[in-house]
Amino acid sequence: MQLIQALSRQESGQEFHIPAETWVRIVYRYADAFHATPRQRFKLLDTMIPLYYARVASLANEVKDMNQSRAEQYFDTQARTFEDMKDYLVDLWERRT
Repeated sequence: MQLIQALSRQESGQEFHIPAETWVRIVYRYADAFHATPRQRFKLLDTMIPLYYARVASLANEVKDMNQSRAEQYFDTQARTFEDMKDYLVDLWERRT
């Protein structure tokens, strides 16, 4: 949360960056909340839209100087981060049971 607040105060969009691990935690927490709140799911997803746009802006900054091959490697690494942090999601879900 502190990172998101700090990012919101940045004046230069050129250096805007959300680390992959932070993004994975955000997505997994939203997945957990979506799972736990069946009545308000779509309202919950609406609150994720600005965070999604922030992540897109971050990715644009991160890959802007990469060629296609390097960018593909970068996105593969991002996908692996989701796989590597799967236990975080499992822990969130198990706390609810």
